[in-house]
Amino acid sequence: MYEHVNIVDYDYLTHKAGGSKYLDVPTALIEKYKGLLPDFLLAVWERHGFTSHGKGYVWTVNPDDYMHIV
Repeated sequence: MYEHVNIVDYDYLTHKAGGSKYLDVPTALIEKYKGLLPDFLLAVWERHGFTSHGKGYVWTVNPDDYMHIV
């Protein structure tokens, strides 16, 4: 779906800082946030899932898990 989005810099970050996927992102969640979040982030979710980088200092997360805070 987002193969047109260039995420070379993200791939470089993953290579330099390390990264590990902790969860795949369901297609329905990506569709839900289409047009609301940048295509770059959706492409990262699609290709890499939710991940942790830099020994846990940077995370990509499911925003639905934090809606109760907002």
